[in-house]
Amino acid sequence: MEQVNALRAILVAGAVVAALICLAVGIWSAAVILLVGVGAHALLWRHLRRTPPGSSGPNS
Repeated sequence: MEQVNALRAILVAGAVVAALICLAVGIWSAAVILLVGVGAHALLWRHLRRTPPGSSGPNS
């Protein structure tokens, strides 16, 4: 699981860097889309960290 989390962190960091580059060159729409994705990822990650194991699925 550590490898999955490491890959996820690399991808999120890449999205943040890409958003900053888009902001720097004036591609606002791409920057907004990337930042919304990063924000959604952060909210879902926080939700999963607060949810006890086994209680997050509909079949539990």
